[in-house]
Amino acid sequence: MELAKLRDAFLAHPRAASIMRCWAGDATQMPCVGVECANTEVTARGLVVGGAIVDGEWDLDGKFLLFTTDDNATGDIFIVSGSCGAVKEIGRLAAQFLNSKDKGKIMDAEQTRREMDALFPGLDQNERLQASFESHPGSAAFLELQPELGRTIPWVLVRCDVNGRQITGLVVDGIVVRHGWDLREEFVIFSTDTGRSGRFMTIPAGSDEVSVVGTVPARAGVAVRADASALLREMAEVSGAWAANAELVRSWQVSSVLHRLPSYPDCFAEFHRDGEVTRGLVIGGHVGWDGQWDFSQSVQLIVRSGDTLMLDPTQAEHMEVLHGHVVPQSNRF
Repeated sequence: MELAKLRDAFLAHPRAASIMRCWAGDATQMPCVGVECANTEVTARGLVVGGAIVDGEWDLDGKFLLFTTDDNATGDIFIVSGSCGAVKEIGRLAAQFLNSKDKGKIMDAEQTRREMDALFPGLDQNERLQASFESHPGSAAFLELQPELGRTIPWVLVRCDVNGRQITGLVVDGIVVRHGWDLREEFVIFSTDTGRSGRFMTIPAGSDEVSVVGTVPARAGVAVRADASALLREMAEVSGAWAANAELVRSWQVSSVLHRLPSYPDCFAEFHRDGEVTRGLVIGGHVGWDGQWDFSQSVQLIVRSGDTLMLDPTQAEHMEVLHGHVVPQSNRF
């Protein structure tokens, strides 16, 4: 494992900036340590990127965040408990964690924040809560219940009335539907509004005072693409073109009631055929029993220009859903 390449992969990861904001003090002084973690079931090698600092070193006996590219070139971030297995250091970088080149990457990422904030309201708070949730000892139980959280299930930030007080938190459990969660049913949020370490709160079904602040795409989509910033801008432009077409908006309102779709089209898809790429929001087609668009039949798209077209996904050489489409898990059958 080459630590310098692993460090570069972490800095390019969509969640690097939010994790680094949780570091205390100067990021250039953070220890850059590679470790191997093993228990009776699995062995993982990676870079420690979060946790407690004791005497200038990561506390490998407690809980910490591990960034690894063992199974995914983009990288995965896991919570590791040092007390649950063997953790040994296998290398470290003596140089500062961030050199001038690395700082440039973070600065470039920050330049896209205005565009992302416009598309995903509450993005900063959403990312801070993600980091707090992953470091909370109670998160493991919820990740066992919802293993696709942050993968195919997006991070949804909501505001709720809890005993007369407005609380903002991330939805971490509930009934999964194609646009994230069914907030009409009972769900659980993770919030730091009532304590720095965070707590879990159950919101009962039928609560009236629930509003979505913003949604951050799951990792299986736009966020993992190298051209993520351009795609997010394009998605924002297509959404604006749809909102400006009163006839399309009225038609969607009817469909959303009939098929329990979100209040606005959020399925942004890409289709490749004969060297041409078509991207757009899915605004029509057949909705399956699971609340998903049926891509075995023709779908209607609105594209960047504001034009609409019918497209047969089965004729595409490759298709990719970039945002808003939850892939059904096999255990639902």
